[in-house]
Amino acid sequence: MRSTVRARDAEAAARREAESALAFISEMFGAVDPRLAKGRDVKVAEILDPAAEKVGQAFTSDAEGEAVVRGVLGQAYSNLTRYPEALREFERAWDLHQKLGQEDDPQALALLQDWGATLVAAGDVARALDLLQRAWERRSATIGPTHPDTLATRSLLAYAKQVGGDLDAAMADIQGVVQDQVKTVGPNDRATLESMCSLADMLGSAGKHEEALRVAREVSTRAVSAHGAESDLALMAQSIEAELLGDLGRDEEAAKLLEQVVRGKEKRYGPNHPETLISLDVLAGTVGSLGQEERAIALSREVVDRATQVLGEAHASTLTYMNNLAQELRRAGRLAEAEPVFHRVIELRRQVEGPHAEGTLVALSNLGLLLLQRGVPEEALPLFQEAADGFRSTVAPDHWMLGVALLNLGRCQTALRRYPDAEATLLDAHARLSQSLGATHRRTEQARAALAELYRDWGRPQQAASWGASK
Repeated sequence: MRSTVRARDAEAAARREAESALAFISEMFGAVDPRLAKGRDVKVAEILDPAAEKVGQAFTSDAEGEAVVRGVLGQAYSNLTRYPEALREFERAWDLHQKLGQEDDPQALALLQDWGATLVAAGDVARALDLLQRAWERRSATIGPTHPDTLATRSLLAYAKQVGGDLDAAMADIQGVVQDQVKTVGPNDRATLESMCSLADMLGSAGKHEEALRVAREVSTRAVSAHGAESDLALMAQSIEAELLGDLGRDEEAAKLLEQVVRGKEKRYGPNHPETLISLDVLAGTVGSLGQEERAIALSREVVDRATQVLGEAHASTLTYMNNLAQELRRAGRLAEAEPVFHRVIELRRQVEGPHAEGTLVALSNLGLLLLQRGVPEEALPLFQEAADGFRSTVAPDHWMLGVALLNLGRCQTALRRYPDAEATLLDAHARLSQSLGATHRRTEQARAALAELYRDWGRPQQAASWGASK
């Protein structure tokens, strides 16, 4: 009996020591998290790099301790978007957990989740999905499917599915997660609000902008009330809200909100953090829509320069920003500057993500628009056709992005005077956009205008007038 008690006491003491050590390490390295640093200039190399070099020597006889420290190092590097170093530390930590037979240990499963999140941020979605699926399944089996930790993993898995292009599965997952989180941790808990942000973003991606906007505003209201107006949750919700306002054509409202969000993120995260760059990029596009071309181009260049420095040229986010810069240049009529940027984006997207990835297809369409603007529709046609075929094979039939791809293709066919082809394509585009976005959405109105233009060019004034007047 005494030996059992002593063993239990020793185990409890060891647990307390481990927890104290972990708390100390987390606090020390947490100081380099920009969300905690709040804009302070933290000397990363002075803290992280020497620790990473010495950790193996410091824990030569304590593999479990080394695994803990490497996991913390990995998260600290990830917070600073130093993804290669983060992934290196996560992999080393996981190898140690495996050697110790701790694959189902709570700490090891938490590591898998952090590792998966960093892989998504680094652009390796396929591997992230594998790790997050494993973490979710093992957490479901060991602590239950509605445990807060399990739900957190499932929420992240849903986001990874969205990034990977499986929007239907992502939507189904996140809706279930939100319902369970409201029941288990409450409607204003950080985890619930983060999942609701993901839901709003996914609804927007599916073209359900009004519904998405309602969700984003609900999250923003709750986040401000429960966590503060300058909290990361409030900024996240307001960022999504601003993007949705832009999707709905409410650009002045969007720009005003985005100016506020960018200031808040620069203060909280710093100027080069990915969160700041996302909102700065959206602001650039929004002021461009308002006719402020030179400011839009300047902001876009700034975003590309910062992202290339922090993430690298081939990172998915950097390529998105490059595409957006080329778009701003195109809209300003600076076609000679925009065209090589589009070509570079397409080249890297094909190499990194594949020919049917959403980013590749969007860049193809945008280059096609530039060629139309330049007056060479015969060169634009194969690009629009490739984009439409790609979206037809990768998204749902009623997805608005397929409708937009068909709209672009139909406009090009009109320019080439292939009127019967253009009629069939544009009627198809209008039907899809009307179904997915509604009859009054600006993209649906663009399809009606394109049909009216087609019939005018074709010498059918009555049909042109009908489409020009219809709503």
